Amino acid sequence: LGEVKIHELKPGGEDILVVEENKEEYVNMMVSWRFTRGVEEQFKAFLEGFNEIVPIQWLQYFDERELELILVGIQDFDVQDWQAHTIYRNYRRSDKQIQWFWQFVAEISDEQRSRLLQFVTGTCRLPIGGSVS
Repeated sequence: LGEVKIHELKPGGEDILVVEENKEEYVNMMVSWRFTRGVEEQFKAFLEGFNEIVPIQWLQYFDERELELILVGIQDFDVQDWQAHTIYRNYRRSDKQIQWFWQFVAEISDEQRSRLLQFVTGTCRLPIGGSVS
């Protein structure tokens, strides 16, 4: 604590000024360093184990959404629970557009619901234990 440590993000980085031309590269390297420091060994071990099951080169064929579906699978959706805990902005539960939406959600498959949820929220799964948690 109270000690300043310098970590070069790339060889010779200590001597490179951050200017408009290299700002994006700097931000990308800084984010990468902040997210990986302290977990590098654990991440390498995870990657090696994962690679034993799924060769890393196979992952290039999937985007992050498809990969999430592959890794976590498709859950059974409780549409009534999802509907009961949805927060509406500029709409009411009684609006016909909302009624049409939930009718549509009730008629599609769990895989389609998962893709819809991922499109809307960025994740393909409802919270563990239901929407209340």
